[in-house]
Amino acid sequence: MLAHIERAWAYSFQGQRKSPQIQGFRDVIGRLLRGERIGQATDAFNMRWAALSTELSDAQAKRPEGAEISLNYLANLWVSRDDARNYMILGDPAVRLRVNDMPELA
Repeated sequence: MLAHIERAWAYSFQGQRKSPQIQGFRDVIGRLLRGERIGQATDAFNMRWAALSTELSDAQAKRPEGAEISLNYLANLWVSRDDARNYMILGDPAVRLRVNDMPELA
Protein backbone atom coordinates (compact mmCIF):
# COMPACT_ATOMS: atom_id res chain seq x y z
CA MET A 1 0.00 0.00 0.00
CA LEU A 2 1.22 3.46 -0.87
CA ALA A 3 -0.01 6.15 1.51
CA HIS A 4 0.39 9.87 2.00
CA ILE A 5 1.21 10.95 5.54
CA GLU A 6 -0.30 14.10 7.04
CA ARG A 7 -2.40 16.39 4.89
CA ALA A 8 -2.32 15.90 1.15
CA TRP A 9 -2.08 19.39 -0.26
CA ALA A 10 -2.62 20.10 -3.93
CA TYR A 11 1.08 20.97 -4.18
CA SER A 12 1.84 17.30 -4.85
CA PHE A 13 0.39 17.64 -8.31
CA GLN A 14 -0.14 21.36 -8.92
CA GLY A 15 3.04 22.97 -7.67
CA GLN A 16 3.52 26.64 -8.48
CA ARG A 17 1.96 26.35 -11.93
CA LYS A 18 -1.62 26.88 -13.00
CA SER A 19 -1.85 23.59 -14.90
CA PRO A 20 -1.72 20.36 -12.88
CA GLN A 21 1.58 18.50 -12.82
CA ILE A 22 0.40 14.92 -12.65
CA GLN A 23 3.23 13.41 -14.67
CA GLY A 24 4.98 12.21 -11.51
CA PHE A 25 1.92 10.20 -10.52
CA ARG A 26 1.58 8.84 -14.06
CA ASP A 27 5.22 7.78 -14.01
CA VAL A 28 4.77 5.89 -10.75
CA ILE A 29 1.61 4.15 -11.93
CA GLY A 30 3.19 3.30 -15.29
CA ARG A 31 6.23 1.82 -13.59
CA LEU A 32 4.00 -0.27 -11.32
CA LEU A 33 2.01 -1.52 -14.31
CA ARG A 34 5.25 -2.53 -16.03
CA GLY A 35 6.03 -4.76 -13.04
CA GLU A 36 8.63 -2.66 -11.21
CA ARG A 37 8.90 -3.00 -7.45
CA ILE A 38 6.90 -0.37 -5.56
CA GLY A 39 9.97 0.95 -3.75
CA GLN A 40 11.72 1.50 -7.06
CA ALA A 41 8.64 2.86 -8.82
CA THR A 42 8.07 5.56 -6.20
CA ASP A 43 11.58 6.94 -6.64
CA ALA A 44 10.02 9.73 -8.75
CA PHE A 45 8.55 11.16 -5.54
CA ASN A 46 12.01 11.17 -3.94
CA MET A 47 13.53 12.93 -6.94
CA ARG A 48 10.82 15.61 -6.82
CA TRP A 49 11.49 16.11 -3.10
CA ALA A 50 15.23 16.43 -3.77
CA ALA A 51 14.70 18.99 -6.56
CA LEU A 52 12.36 21.07 -4.39
CA SER A 53 14.78 20.84 -1.44
CA THR A 54 17.56 22.22 -3.62
CA GLU A 55 15.36 25.02 -4.93
CA LEU A 56 14.27 25.94 -1.39
CA SER A 57 17.84 25.87 -0.09
CA ASP A 58 19.04 28.06 -2.95
CA ALA A 59 16.23 30.56 -2.40
CA GLN A 60 16.93 30.75 1.33
CA ALA A 61 20.64 31.29 0.69
CA LYS A 62 19.99 34.14 -1.75
CA ARG A 63 17.70 36.15 0.54
CA PRO A 64 20.46 37.37 2.92
CA GLU A 65 22.47 38.41 -0.15
CA GLY A 66 19.71 40.85 -1.09
CA ALA A 67 17.74 38.79 -3.61
CA GLU A 68 14.07 39.73 -3.69
CA ILE A 69 12.41 36.44 -2.87
CA SER A 70 8.97 36.76 -1.34
CA LEU A 71 8.05 35.00 1.88
CA ASN A 72 4.93 33.73 0.09
CA TYR A 73 7.09 32.03 -2.54
CA LEU A 74 9.29 30.49 0.16
CA ALA A 75 6.26 29.26 2.11
CA ASN A 76 4.70 27.67 -0.99
CA LEU A 77 8.01 26.05 -1.89
CA TRP A 78 8.38 24.73 1.66
CA VAL A 79 4.90 23.16 1.65
CA SER A 80 5.49 21.74 -1.84
CA ARG A 81 8.74 20.18 -0.69
CA ASP A 82 7.26 18.65 2.45
CA ASP A 83 4.20 17.42 0.57
CA ALA A 84 6.38 15.67 -2.01
CA ARG A 85 8.22 13.77 0.72
CA ASN A 86 5.30 12.52 2.78
CA TYR A 87 4.70 9.23 0.97
CA MET A 88 5.08 5.92 2.72
CA ILE A 89 5.00 2.32 1.60
CA LEU A 90 3.14 0.09 4.03
CA GLY A 91 4.41 -3.41 3.51
CA ASP A 92 7.28 -4.88 1.54
CA PRO A 93 8.93 -2.29 -0.75
CA ALA A 94 10.07 -5.14 -3.01
CA VAL A 95 6.52 -6.18 -3.87
CA ARG A 96 5.39 -5.82 -7.46
CA LEU A 97 2.30 -6.46 -9.53
CA ARG A 98 2.22 -9.79 -11.30
CA VAL A 99 1.77 -8.18 -14.69
CA ASN A 100 2.70 -11.35 -16.58
CA ASP A 101 -0.27 -13.10 -14.95
CA MET A 102 -2.74 -10.33 -15.86
CA PRO A 103 -5.16 -11.04 -18.69
CA GLU A 104 -4.66 -9.14 -21.94
CA LEU A 105 -7.20 -6.41 -22.60
CA ALA A 106 -8.77 -6.44 -26.04
